[in-house]
Order: sequence, then structure tokens, then C-alpha cells
Amino acid sequence: GRAVGCIVVAEGWQACGSALASLRAIVHALRGWPTPLGATVNSALKPFDETGALKDPRDIWQVEMVARQVMDFAKAGAG
Repeated sequence: GRAVGCIVVAEGWQACGSALASLRAIVHALRGWPTPLGATVNSALKPFDETGALKDPRDIWQVEMVARQVMDFAKAGAG
């Protein structure tokens, strides 16, 4: 019954989609609730800089939005 943010990193967009679908199914099986947005990061595009941070604004936005959704749903469930 907990909100779970799904973020996957995979080689290629098709792999990202498959990995995200599998992760969401696992979360459901464990009785979690995946957030509406699941983030996908295509490792074929070399998305990380030398410090390990994401480079692309789209990737950064996705990960931040997933984190916001987890926090929002956690706060809503605590009330």
C-alpha cells in the first residue's frame, strides 16, 4: 500500500519500456502503488557525466518528477 517510484536505466528505448513494465508489475505484486510517471534513462545515450549525475534536462526532470510524486502520495496517505 505504499507509493513506489519506478526509475529504470537500460540500453535502448525498447529495453527501457520493457524494464519499466516489468518493474511496475513487480511493485503491484508486492502490493505497492507505482506512481503515474515512471522514469526511463537510455544508457545508450551516455546519460551520466563523470560525477555520475544525469546530463540531459529531460532525464533530470523525469527523475525529479518521480521523486515529487512519491513524496506527494506519501503525504496524502499519511493524513
